[in-house]
Amino acid sequence: MNKALKQFWRGMSALTVIIFCYLLYVVVSAEMEDFKPVGFGQPNAKPVAINTILPDSVNAGNMATAFPFDAYVQKLNINNYGEIGQHLTEMDTITNSPFLSEYILSTALTSKLEEQRFTTANLDTLNALLNWADGYKALGNLHPTRSTFFNSVHSYWYSYVANQLHHSSKVDVFAKYTFRFKYLFQRCADAGHYPNIGNEKYEKVVFNVAEKNWAYLGNRFWNATSWKFRTLMILLGLQVLLAEIFFLGFCLKQFRKWKSKPMKVSEAF
Repeated sequence: MNKALKQFWRGMSALTVIIFCYLLYVVVSAEMEDFKPVGFGQPNAKPVAINTILPDSVNAGNMATAFPFDAYVQKLNINNYGEIGQHLTEMDTITNSPFLSEYILSTALTSKLEEQRFTTANLDTLNALLNWADGYKALGNLHPTRSTFFNSVHSYWYSYVANQLHHSSKVDVFAKYTFRFKYLFQRCADAGHYPNIGNEKYEKVVFNVAEKNWAYLGNRFWNATSWKFRTLMILLGLQVLLAEIFFLGFCLKQFRKWKSKPMKVSEAF
């Protein structure tokens, strides 16, 4: 019985160490792979004129509801900021309303573009989208009269990336520890779009252990838990400690026994 108990404590101690080391490894060994270049749009496409995609039935009165979003998004080279600026000017001449022109094109470049090209996206594509969206932020600074339009496109895609990061963290809980994920998270946070990727309790423990936040862990353990939980955890900790001491004592005893064993002449050479 005593021998079985000893083997049980050894097994539990070894299992505890293995699990802890694995979780610690996952946190501290985040991948450092850089982003792969991603191209979207039609870089060699000819510029599209607004009047070439508008049906005859579309006019200033029904432009908001009858605009051919699918045809526009399909032909648009979204990498060509100059072409989009030209479309704004063309729309103004048709609608006689800069506000309506901006509303229609911002809808095309946000929700309609997402529906047609970006229902899902990996981290490389998300990084490319942020780089593309940053171009609209710069244009908004250069053209104050159009800043509402450019900033709305910029804000939409940052929000989109933040939501995608949230979804990715739910599918793979360890994805949030990779370099690329952290980089995209920080870019979104800097722009005011914070991805909702709250950590599980065990993840917080492992992360703070990896960061050596002992004061924080001690404070949370003592002040944020009930006395029953603290008592239970202290008893479990003492059990693990006693098991480790027993295991080390056993190893030391076996080592001393081996050292005290007379060495045969044949073993010395």
